[in-house]
Amino acid sequence: MTPRSFRIRLVDIREEIAGIRGLTKDQTAESFGTSWVMRRAIEHAF
Repeated sequence: MTPRSFRIRLVDIREEIAGIRGLTKDQTAESFGTSWVMRRAIEHAF
């Protein structure tokens, strides 16, 4: 298997960040803090 280039990895990271923004855009700090599922999804994305 060939190693992936750093550019591809950076694109992947940017896509993950965009997904996190979409998931959390309507959340407050309190609602985010009380949602185990959302916190777990964010942790997994990173």
